[in-house]
Amino acid sequence: LHCSMAVGTDSKEISANKLKDILSIQLEVTERLLEAEEHRLKLLKTEIEVARHKGGDAAVKPSKDKELEMQENTLLRIRSQYQRLSQEMLTMGLKHRKRIKVSRSL
Repeated sequence: LHCSMAVGTDSKEISANKLKDILSIQLEVTERLLEAEEHRLKLLKTEIEVARHKGGDAAVKPSKDKELEMQENTLLRIRSQYQRLSQEMLTMGLKHRKRIKVSRSL
């Protein structure tokens, strides 16, 4: 009976470790996705700015403005997910080295 309790405890520790590993991986992937999407937004804003500079507002296709809005919404969603994962890790007593600054503003 004592052996089965010990195995149960080990099983819980293994499950907790797996959960921590999964959260850490999720956070890392989300962090990299966030970096890529921020870069994409920066490029899109530059493209729109250049088009406006060359030909005024008429030179910017409405689809580009829509794309910009969608990109900003995507970033908000990913930032929210990143913050949620970070909070879950803190709740579990884990620390994750932040490589990027997460903020609410665009």
